[in-house]
Amino acid sequence: MSCNDYINKIDGHLKKEEANADFLLQPETKPKMVKICADEAVAEQAKRLTEMSTGCMYMFNQKTNGQLATMYSVFGRIPDQ
Repeated sequence: MSCNDYINKIDGHLKKEEANADFLLQPETKPKMVKICADEAVAEQAKRLTEMSTGCMYMFNQKTNGQLATMYSVFGRIPDQ
């Protein structure tokens, strides 16, 4: 799986989890649940994702601004990254 594929999949998954949390969970639970999902799916994988052959350098070199924007959006969910 390429970095872009993973980032797109995680972006969709996190959006789905947020929507589910709005519908199924108490409001104070949503930030905790979203943080856990983002930590596991993004923070734990960040170094590997950026260093992949299809990671950041590839995206910069290929000028794939849409892919970089999605990566920035997903990584932006993790504080201190």
